[in-house]
Amino acid sequence: MKTILKIFLLSGLIGVLAMSCGKKSNSFDLTNFSHSGCKTGTEAYSINNQAQESQGDTETMEIKSENGFWSVKHINAMFNCSPNKLTADAAINGFTIDINENEEGHGANCLCLYDLSYKIGPIAHGKYTVILNKMGAEYFRFNIDYTTSVDTTIFIKKTIL
Repeated sequence: MKTILKIFLLSGLIGVLAMSCGKKSNSFDLTNFSHSGCKTGTEAYSINNQAQESQGDTETMEIKSENGFWSVKHINAMFNCSPNKLTADAAINGFTIDINENEEGHGANCLCLYDLSYKIGPIAHGKYTVILNKMGAEYFRFNIDYTTSVDTTIFIKKTIL
């Protein structure tokens, strides 16, 4: 009798696990991260000198909603000229979204501009505060009212970290 009960319980557990294998997670995440290489002509930003803004160097975040996810393009994000790796992750807490962009390793004594892109979500409709963090520190903060859709460009004040 005990053997039959064990087999029955084990079969039930296997069935539950098998049914959950094909389901997608609804947890918030940052996916599809990619970035350009160091943009031509931007290597001149020396870490020891103050960066000079020139036309075409405007830092922006383009955000578009797609089926409950936001497609984000961070244009002209400034990082080391030769990082080992650029990374990004995100988290949500209520109506606050934290986006963390980082570089691993500092291979050169200069900075240059990169274009980063990624998707974050799923995101429910609401009014959000988005906090962009770079290298563990708050870099820029803005609000987005996501009532039906988002298709906006945020202009970011240039800051040298």
